[in-house]
Amino acid sequence: MDLYVLAFVRRKGSHLTVLQSYLNEHYSQRVHIYTDGSATATTAGSGVYIESINKRYAITLTQTTSSFSSKLYAIPRSLLPFYMQIYESSNPHR
Repeated sequence: MDLYVLAFVRRKGSHLTVLQSYLNEHYSQRVHIYTDGSATATTAGSGVYIESINKRYAITLTQTTSSFSSKLYAIPRSLLPFYMQIYESSNPHR
């Protein structure tokens, strides 16, 4: 996220609509990707949602995976559809 967001919110007020307005103004043409991860004593998993293509991915991880690692795991996985698109466009006869 842009480091200027904090200054913008402080200058305009801390209400959520101010933050949403800033994001719409500066990032409306960007791909929005949401990631998360969590863990319990018996299971762990990561999730990815890519808004522009309406895709959701759920990844089950080993039960020994920490919540922090689950969150980190989701970040590179969120880019996989874009890597695949680049790969397929550069190798049309595979």
